[in-house]
Amino acid sequence: MTYNEIYRLSRKLKLGEYHSLVKDAFKLRLGKNKLKEENLFRNISLLNEFIEPKIIKYFEKYGNKIIEIIAAAQPPFKIRNYYKFE
Repeated sequence: MTYNEIYRLSRKLKLGEYHSLVKDAFKLRLGKNKLKEENLFRNISLLNEFIEPKIIKYFEKYGNKIIEIIAAAQPPFKIRNYYKFE
C-alpha cells in the first residue's frame, strides 16, 4: 500500500481526536509538515487506545500471520501472500 492509500483508508476510520494526528503524519511523510513534539505522545496514546486492541482482536480471530512483502528499490511495497506461524 502506498502512503496515499493508507491515508485514504484511515479517513474512513472513527479515530475521533486522532484524525488530525494521522493527517499531520501524512503531511510529514510528504515533507509538507514539521514534526510536532506533542504528536509523539499523541501517537503513543493512539497506539495504546486504538491500534493495539485491534491487533489483539485480529490475532484472537485469525492467529499469528506474517505478510511476505516484495520490496522494490523503494515503496510502495506489494503484499503477495499470507503465511501462518505454527
